[in-house]
Amino acid sequence: MLDRSEFTWVRTNCARELSIAGRPAGFAFIVDALERDRRYRQEMLRFVREQFPGLRQADDAAVLSFVRARAK
Repeated sequence: MLDRSEFTWVRTNCARELSIAGRPAGFAFIVDALERDRRYRQEMLRFVREQFPGLRQADDAAVLSFVRARAK
């Protein structure tokens, strides 16, 4: 669903669930959103900051670094 759905909300929800499960595909989706300034970029930043308490006060660059490391 992450790659195939035509609905953005399905893809972002899949990315959230995969990220919570620690799966690289979810983090890779978030990296793409942040690097390509997708329209759901802010939504993904909020999700990461809420899901990972150590990043609540982190700047965008720190969040991107965090998700890049987990996307591998």
